[in-house]
Amino acid sequence: MKKLTSVLLACTMLLCAAASCGSKKEEKKAETTASAEATTDAETKSADDEEKSDEKKKDEKKDGKSDNEKTADDKNDGASSEDKDERSGEPASDKEMEEINVLVKDFAYTTVENDAEGMLKTMFPEDIVKALMDSGDGEDDFTMLEEGKEAKILEYSATDSEKLEDELLDTVKAYYDYYAEEEGVKDADYKIEKGYSFTVDIKSEIDGERDDMHQEACAIYVKGEGWKLLPVSADQLREEFDGE
Repeated sequence: MKKLTSVLLACTMLLCAAASCGSKKEEKKAETTASAEATTDAETKSADDEEKSDEKKKDEKKDGKSDNEKTADDKNDGASSEDKDERSGEPASDKEMEEINVLVKDFAYTTVENDAEGMLKTMFPEDIVKALMDSGDGEDDFTMLEEGKEAKILEYSATDSEKLEDELLDTVKAYYDYYAEEEGVKDADYKIEKGYSFTVDIKSEIDGERDDMHQEACAIYVKGEGWKLLPVSADQLREEFDGE
């Protein structure tokens, strides 16, 4: 397996674990909520019957809204949707892309140099990195180059950026919080200010053989720490880690 890609695969598996744990917690919460609701159904039935009459009257009032008012509402809804699409599709500024390119460079070089701690710092908040290194998991799970092999980076780039929606940033924060909890990090409070999806290209050579990587990823800006590389595309975040 290609070394650079295998590093990102390992981190993607960690994301999957976080998503799976989150789903189980939500299921347990839903079961508890359903049980509580069942015990109160009999007590609230009478009150619900009384409210139905009031709700019916309110619905009749709403149905009486004029065609002009309905048209205006439809236009407003459409404008809100368009604004959201524009925000989510905004590219990174030139300065931001320079910074993200430095992030890709640091990830590439620390990986082929077998600098596990340096590589992890490009991907996780620093207190999580410290916990990983203290436990030995950092060296065990993220040292990818076999001893005695020589590697060098030929080219690297970050292109085709697109701003992430706020909901996806919330998903990333939940992932960091989950992983901090798993590693025993206390008082973790990660403030994610912005993020972009982008295409990462890294051309490298290991013992004379090419080891290239071309895939979509995300760059997340953590307040006080800077950019972090997240090894999944925006679509993967939406489909796998956003409560789906």
